[in-house]
Formats: sequence, C-alpha cells, structure tokens
Amino acid sequence: MLRFIKTIVVIGLTCLTTVWAQDTSLSPVEVFEEFCKTEFGAKQEPLVYEKFGKDIKILEAGIWSHGSYSSAAIGWDTNLPAQSYIEYGYDKNLGLRSRISDRFFYVHLVHLTGLEQDKTVYYRMVSTDEAGKTVKSSIASLKTGAPEGAVLVGKDSTFPYHIKESNKTYILTDDLSLDGRAFVIEKVENVCLDLNGKTVVYNNKAVGELKGYHWAYIKGSDFGVYVQGRGVKILNGSIRQGAGMDSAHEQSSIGTNPIYCKSAKDVEVAGVSLEYGSNQMIGIYFHWSEGSAHVHHNVFMDIGSKIANRHGSACRSLKLDKKQVSHVHHNLVRRTRQMGLSGAKLHNNEVYVDSWSTNSFAMSVEGIGGRGYDNRIFATGFNPYGFGWGTKDWKVYNNFVHMVGQDTAKRWGERWGDVNMLCGMRITNYGKGGQKRQDLEYYGNVIVIKGREDSEIRGVEFFTDNSISGVVFRDNVVKVEGLDAVTNRVSCVDAQGHFKKLDTIPMTYKNNTFISNRHHIRFGDDYGKGLYHHFFNCTFIKSGDHPDYSTFYFGGSYWNFGHRIVDCVFMEGTSAEDVKWGPVGSSKCWYSVEWSLHLDAPSGAVVTIIDKNGEEVLNQKVSGKDGVSKALVDGVYSGPEGHNPRDYKEGRDGLSGFTKQEKGPYKVTIIVGGQTASIDLSVNGPTKLKYENNILKKIN
Repeated sequence: MLRFIKTIVVIGLTCLTTVWAQDTSLSPVEVFEEFCKTEFGAKQEPLVYEKFGKDIKILEAGIWSHGSYSSAAIGWDTNLPAQSYIEYGYDKNLGLRSRISDRFFYVHLVHLTGLEQDKTVYYRMVSTDEAGKTVKSSIASLKTGAPEGAVLVGKDSTFPYHIKESNKTYILTDDLSLDGRAFVIEKVENVCLDLNGKTVVYNNKAVGELKGYHWAYIKGSDFGVYVQGRGVKILNGSIRQGAGMDSAHEQSSIGTNPIYCKSAKDVEVAGVSLEYGSNQMIGIYFHWSEGSAHVHHNVFMDIGSKIANRHGSACRSLKLDKKQVSHVHHNLVRRTRQMGLSGAKLHNNEVYVDSWSTNSFAMSVEGIGGRGYDNRIFATGFNPYGFGWGTKDWKVYNNFVHMVGQDTAKRWGERWGDVNMLCGMRITNYGKGGQKRQDLEYYGNVIVIKGREDSEIRGVEFFTDNSISGVVFRDNVVKVEGLDAVTNRVSCVDAQGHFKKLDTIPMTYKNNTFISNRHHIRFGDDYGKGLYHHFFNCTFIKSGDHPDYSTFYFGGSYWNFGHRIVDCVFMEGTSAEDVKWGPVGSSKCWYSVEWSLHLDAPSGAVVTIIDKNGEEVLNQKVSGKDGVSKALVDGVYSGPEGHNPRDYKEGRDGLSGFTKQEKGPYKVTIIVGGQTASIDLSVNGPTKLKYENNILKKIN
C-alpha cells in the first residue's frame, strides 16, 4: 500500500473544489482517490459493460510473473475494474493471501514478500468486480532463489551502490531509507537489479536548487536508480522519493527521478512501483538513450500538485528518447498531475490524470507507425486529454476514455487557454499551420466525458489544414453530457481548423455513434474554426432532456463551412435541421445534408445528374459492374435572417432556425446504346435506382 492513503469518509458525487472547501486537511491526492472511486467505474457508466462485457475475466495475454530471492512480483489485467489479491503457498493447497487492493483497477500488480528461498511457490490470481463477481485463475508456480553468481546488496552496503560488473544479477535484501542516491549502474552490460520486493527510499535529505542547466542536476541531484549501462533490467520492488522532495530542472525535468537512464541501451523495467511528488518530476526518464525500452507491469504514483513549467519536458510518468524502440504495456498510472505514458507500441495500460495545468495528455503514441490500443484512460482537472496526435501512419484503436469535468480553475495561472476543458482525442496545428499529420486512424474507441460547473467538453477536437491528410475517425462511440444547467459547451465533435485555408483537406468521420444531451457537433469555437468536416453514416442519439439541446451548433466568431452530413441516422429528438447559431458570421457558415444515390447500370452507359438549378453534378461513363454512386445534396443550411453574432457568447444558447438552399429535385438521365431514360428524383434518404427495359426506376 502506498504511504499517502489513509481512511477517510467517502465523498460521493461531490466535486473536488467542494471537498477542499469542506475539509482542507485532505491532500489533493486523497481527494483525487475518493473522486475516482465515486466517478469512474462500471457502475457509473453502462458503456463499460457494453465495451468489455458483463462477466469479469482475467486476460491471459497480460499475465506476467517474476520470482526473486525471497519474493515475487505478479501482474495481470482484467476486462472489468476489480479489487484483486493473490492466494499462494508452498503446495497447491495455497493457504496464504496478499492484501486486497484498495480500489477497483483493470491493471494489477502484487508483490509477495517474505518468501522462503529456493522454494517453489504456488499461486493464483483472484479478482472481484464492482458487482461482487469473483474470478480465479488456474494455479501456477514460480521459483524463488538467486541465480548463480548473484551479488547480494543489503542495508550495510555503501550507498550510493555502484554496479560495476557486467553479466551479473544484483539482489537487494533489505528495505533502504537513504539521504541521497540509491543505485548507480555504470557503463556495464547485461545486468539485472532485482529489488526483491523491497522498498528503496531516496532523497530523504534535500540537496536544494542547483545552479546550471541539466548537467548540474545529472551530477548533483539524487536519483533512485541512475542507469548508464546496456542490457539492463530493473525488476520487482518499490522506489520512492523521500522527504527531501528536491525538484528537477525546470526546463529539462532531469533530477531526482526515481529511474533516470542516461545514454543507456536496451532497458527493461517491470514489476516496479514508483512514487514521487516534487515539482517538475518524471517517474522513468530515458535521456540520450537508444535501443529498446520495455516498460511493463509497473505502478506509477505521482503525489505532487505543482508544475514549475508545463513546457519543455514537463511532468510525466514516463519519458522516452526518440531513438528508442519502445514497448509500453500493462502499466498502472494511479495518478499523474500532467502527462502519462508514451510509447511506439502502447497497449493495455491504465492511466488516471488529475490535471494541474494546460495540456495534460494521458497518452502519446510515439513516432512513425506508432500504435495505441486497448488502453483505459480516466481524467479530470484543469485541461486533460486522452490522446494527442501523431505524425504519420499512426493508429489509435479499442481504447476506453472516461473523463469528468469540474471547476478547477484555481489550479493553474493561465487564463487565456482552455480552462476546465476535457477532450478524448485531439489533432491541432499551431500558428499559420502547415505541420504535417498524415494517415492517422482512430477506430473502435469509446469516449465518455461528463461535466459540471461550466466545464467544457470536446469528445474529439480535430483540426483541418492543407497539411493534414488521411485522417479517419471511424466506428467509435462518443458520449458527452452536461450534468448541470451551466455546463453548456458540450459536444461529441468540436470541428476546428484554419478557417482561411480554402485548400484545406477534409476530415473524415465514418460509422460513429454520437450520444449527447447538449450538442453532437460544434462547428468551431474560440480555439479553432475549421473547414470541411465530413460525416458519413454516423448515428446521432439524444440523451436526457436538456432544454437548450441542439444537434448542431455553430460558434467561433468567424466563418466555417464545407461541412457535409452524409447518410447519417438521426434518432428520436435529433434532426439534420436542428441547429443553433452563436457568435458566427452566419452568411459564411454552412453545412450540407446529403444522401447517397446508387444506380445499377450496364458498363458503357453514360449517366448525368442535374440539380434544380440546372447545374450538372455528375457526368460519368459506367465502368465494370459496380454502377454509379453519388452523394446528392438535399439542402445547404446557413444562418437564419436576423442573426447577430454579437448577441451571443461562445458555447451559450444561440439562435435557432436556418436558411435552407435546396438542390433537388434532381434529373437523372442514362444513355445506353443510343437510348435515353430519365427520372426526376427528390432525396431524403439513401436511394437506389435500377436501369431495366429502358426504364429508370427507384427500388427502395
């Protein structure tokens, strides 16, 4: 159990700011712990069961174990949040058990300590979900003991302890409480630092602020483990920053890190619990490192609440070097005040963000070809995000994001930014734009964001630009809800971008389900006004009975247009014509509602389509057996007469109504072998036509 937890009264659904006002003796960490218990979980959100199933399971692919000298570390994950423990013993009757976890998690790590040496230990994993259902794994076994030639390191050793010999295992035999550094792994190869389930406390005595850039902190600050070697493993134990609580360098965030790797290569960290809390802190820091970085089955606990500089390296659970090939999986970030995890292959992690600054990203997928999947993200605070953006060939899929917004404006000094704004997934270009984002794909994700106290909710916010191409958001579920009367800036999609770039490349949304009690799509806001957001086959579902609900909302003070709503399904209470206009120049703000037409016709036929104004929208020769398909515009919707953008504040209730420019009925003509057939067609849904016996006829 981590040291900060103590017994306190369950708070219920009360917001953080209210809790602090009621009991100032509670630390931010304690408040956040109780907030997570009451706001997150399957009981709080039914989509958890829809995503992961109703019956709890231990996921076989996530099981990992390591037997040490007199201890063991066992990690696994479950499909549902659960409290967990290990049953174990020296025969298959077991008979012993570890302490049960104090919260319900998806990712679980248990340290078994005080085991007999050179023994076979039998064990099984036990997990109980919020509904009281329990699942047990089959009985497995591991062996304790030390490998041949292992070096035992105890409390009577000299610290910092310098590991200078290659090809050895170093085993810690006692808990440590040290004023300064604990371990220094020199430029050696193929060594394992096995913490043996013990706890290492470092930085008990403050060094104070160091003068100079990061080199001063590399040389003079305390670290839990300082790594320079190659082929290094750090396994099975706890590393905790002590009472000295020295801060890292304000720009680089180097210094006093639990694990700091400088010019290291091929490092694995597994089964380690880390706790840290000083300003500008990173839990595991890879600096000037290369080769592989394998970080898995660890627990990160950030107990801090101050950030000296949110830019630069910032505050993070994990920082990797761009040269590394990283695999980051099955880690639990119990709390981070800003950034969470990053990695080229990033999966099956669980991250909780308690944001204390602008731009707190739970996860960042690294590099070209990065993948982020099967992660679970939970967040609240000043400005948290689920995922940031990539550069090229980047996929984010099958993740679950759950956030709850509230008023935490006093946490951070900035007031110009997105205060108390929460977002599941984001793409942004800055300044004049032009930053390249290519072939980014998001699919199979579930995003749930709820808020109160005038917090702002953007399920996803994607920028359009002429340098952003191949972005597809498909087959996702996005649910957003305002929980009180003052929380109005709520939308599943916030369509952003550079509004003056007429050569902007469209943003594509396909086959998504959007659920909201406020707005489903907000076309522009104070942060960005985007062109050409295109929605295909999406379903809009209204939840609740908010008096100011509308399916669409236009904001952002400037024009934004070129938006397409194609073959979308509008459930009860939603409508393609349900739109409100806030502070925008409505004459240059518009979207079109379109329905697909498919015509079965023989190869070689020529098909033309002309709208009611005589404009030709299609002239195509049929090739092959697929016929011809075309999305036809039912109407182009712009603002109503009398709309004055100065009368409305961003995100607040706007003017209802619209001006509709109709494009139909259409005249569809086909020429086959010198014969001509035509049909007049009005579109209000997907339509199929068939050419047969020199006649065009509607077949649905």
